[in-house]
Amino acid sequence: MKHLIRKQFLDRTWGANDLDAAAEFWLRLYEEAARVRGFPPTARHATEVRLRGFPRAAAESLVKELARRAASSDFDAPEVGLADPDTITLSSALTPGEHRPPVGLGLPVLAGGPFDGLFAEFRFRVAAVPGRVFRRQSVEATLILIGELRGGVFVLKTAWAAGGTGWEEDILWTGSWPQEADWVAAFDRFRESEEVPTKLAKKVFVTRGAARAGGLVVRLIRVPFDRPRLPGLLARWLGFVGALAAIGYGCYELVEANHWPAAVLLGVWGLFVAWMFSFFVRGENALENSST
Repeated sequence: MKHLIRKQFLDRTWGANDLDAAAEFWLRLYEEAARVRGFPPTARHATEVRLRGFPRAAAESLVKELARRAASSDFDAPEVGLADPDTITLSSALTPGEHRPPVGLGLPVLAGGPFDGLFAEFRFRVAAVPGRVFRRQSVEATLILIGELRGGVFVLKTAWAAGGTGWEEDILWTGSWPQEADWVAAFDRFRESEEVPTKLAKKVFVTRGAARAGGLVVRLIRVPFDRPRLPGLLARWLGFVGALAAIGYGCYELVEANHWPAAVLLGVWGLFVAWMFSFFVRGENALENSST
């Protein structure tokens, strides 16, 4: 079973109305991103709930009970099943944007009974309806809210956004979403004034290509925690140092040969590699300081 690793949890107690507001805010963020970036104006959405923390022997009975409840709920074409031996899923179809998501993102379906005390993950995905310009470049982002079901309410522990490629999934279980505090603060303001921040909207809703590029950069500078880290650390140190040495030597040879345009281009690439290396060093240094 997956585990969250955080210095501090959000620990917010939410009812169905709070989850409704979070879904509405996510839809409004897409609308704002579409306005400023020229994305397709219409979008579809899908809701998924993942449940963990149950005895494996109880999985079959829990799936049956959840399917029974979902059949009479407001989920659009609900599907219930086991994603793996430790994860039960309840998901909706991809629904037109003008249709409302399930009340409370499905929280009322999980109230009481055998689901109380389980580890819950609410996922609200908003994806652009392809238009002429973005027919090949999809735009989507999924709001992920993780916490515990307790007495008919949801105790929110953490939140993050995942793009169309999903590279964030493995990383953010063990490290906080950089925009988490911004999202929480913006959500609170939205509930008071319906303000939708453009800067946050542009950060969370990007094209699949941009999401893929961001994931590549993160993989280059981050060493996972789910396996021995020493080989990964050594590989990145040697890779960055070797690349910078090769670029430096290449710049020297180009300057000696009076190929200044090529030397400048290679030097710019070297600055980019050095910039990524600095992120890697600072990240590892922050981890070292936090553990002492």
